[in-house]
Amino acid sequence: MPSYTKMSEEEYQAVCVELMIRDEYPALDELDGGAAIGGLTLFMKTLVCGVDGCGKLFTSGGSIRKHYNGIHGIRAAQAPIQYNVTPAQRIDNNHHRILFHVVPPPGPSTSSLDIDWIDRLDAEIGEEMQKIELGAVDPRFVNALLKKTRWLEHMCGYEPTELRSLVALPTADEIPQLKGIMVWIVDTAMNTASFAPSTLLQKLNTKDIKL
Repeated sequence: MPSYTKMSEEEYQAVCVELMIRDEYPALDELDGGAAIGGLTLFMKTLVCGVDGCGKLFTSGGSIRKHYNGIHGIRAAQAPIQYNVTPAQRIDNNHHRILFHVVPPPGPSTSSLDIDWIDRLDAEIGEEMQKIELGAVDPRFVNALLKKTRWLEHMCGYEPTELRSLVALPTADEIPQLKGIMVWIVDTAMNTASFAPSTLLQKLNTKDIKL
């Protein structure tokens, strides 16, 4: 078993001085307005009491309203509804709970957007996305999906007018039963949902459902 020698108070103080370790907490006026201290919780929006230059800080609306009533005699109905906010920290949640102002560390820099560049990009995208005629033979207009599905072979021999009709919306007199079928599907679904088990409805509402 290793033996330990008890350090005297003088030796302990000498070590603290050598390592620049403080044996007591700093006063709040030393910390107030300084840089944020690493390891302590940083409150970015603490509420500042502005009554008669009070300046005390609070982390919630309830705590500052309690302060207004108890210290300044201001009831909730007369309490301010808008507050000044400031970044702050506190040493701990026990005997040193008083908040003090701090300067937060700088955040990541963000470059400003060049509006002219964005406008030019929109114009270029619009030009690229313009309507392509079905009779175009430029191979640059044939994308990978069309090649993969061999769509060019399937549409070979069809007139463009006929192809467009296949993807057009149905006219009023075309497929007259379609409207009634869709209404029946919606009504059936709504009626079924009213007595379906809640677990089933929850499952249907999830994004990972596989039909």
